[in-house]
Formats: sequence, C-alpha cells, structure tokens
Amino acid sequence: MSIKIIDGEDNPVKLQVNAASMTLTTKDKAGADANVFDINVNSGKNTKGYLKVRAQAIDLRCEDHGGIALQPKGSDGQGHMNKIKFEHGGGDGLEFGTFNTEHTSLFTGDYRFNKAGVIRLATRTTEASDKVDANDPTTAYKYVKAADDFYDNIDANDPTCTWEDIVKYIAWAKANNQGPWAV
Repeated sequence: MSIKIIDGEDNPVKLQVNAASMTLTTKDKAGADANVFDINVNSGKNTKGYLKVRAQAIDLRCEDHGGIALQPKGSDGQGHMNKIKFEHGGGDGLEFGTFNTEHTSLFTGDYRFNKAGVIRLATRTTEASDKVDANDPTTAYKYVKAADDFYDNIDANDPTCTWEDIVKYIAWAKANNQGPWAV
C-alpha cells in the first residue's frame, strides 16, 4: 500500500500530524524480522535520500540496552548544560561517552586509537551567531569553518606526534623509572 500526500498538480506536499504521541507497530508481522520496523528515505527509484530530524532534543532509546541522547542545546533540570550521550544497559547512569561544549568524557575499559593517528593542536575562531537565544549563552557565537571543512584551525608549524609516540614514551619512562615513575 502506498499513501501519497499531493496537491492538485500531483506535487508532494507537507504532511502534518498533531498528536500527543504516535505508535508504530509491527504487530502481526510475520517472518524472521517480525520485530523490525524499517524506515527508508528514497529520493528516487533505487536512490536513498537524506533524513533530517529537527527537534530541541532527540532521545533514541533501546529500552533494554541503552541508547543515544542528543541534547545539544539548553540545560537539564539541575541547570547543567545538556549533552550528547551514549548509554549502555538501559541508560540512566551507564554513560560511556558524553560530550558538550564544556566537557568530553569517555569511560570504557580500554581505549583503542590508530597508532599512526596524528595528534594535532587546534584552536577555533568564533563569530557572532545569527541564531541567538537570550536564554542560552552558547548560542551567542558560532565557529568559523576552516578550509578542510572542519572548524579546527591547525597551524602546520605546531608540533605533532602519533598515539604510538605517546604510548611508547610513557612505556619507556615507566620502564626506566623516569618522571613520576622515578624510584
């Protein structure tokens, strides 16, 4: 079955639903993936389109296993800046990755980085924002995009190293009782 929302000229038009909640169900669906509800965005035959979701916050819950909360603006009930967080085990306390403009927190049993991955020093340039919200000071400015399509300013004259450099140096310092490992 297909539903098309079109105008008198057969052009697609906006569908607006005003409701307190919406439930999508796979009830009575048969087969190996009976509990899977697929959403496909097509821009043409056999061509995937672009899904854009706009909201103040997005909370993707995997009820038994955790979720992803995207809360990039505003503050929570305790006045702390909202954050983007990755949760495990049902969420609500088992956050293993949390980010906002104040802090970055990764809390896992080990950390794996490309040993040849280059670590660079960066700065950012700000300019006045055209989307200022008087209730949210983080909206007063925005970052200026650099030539590489990221917002980080990289100075080619700044020193760099790799993750392998750091790990090898610390291992050497520990083995040779150097720095804070001195006997």
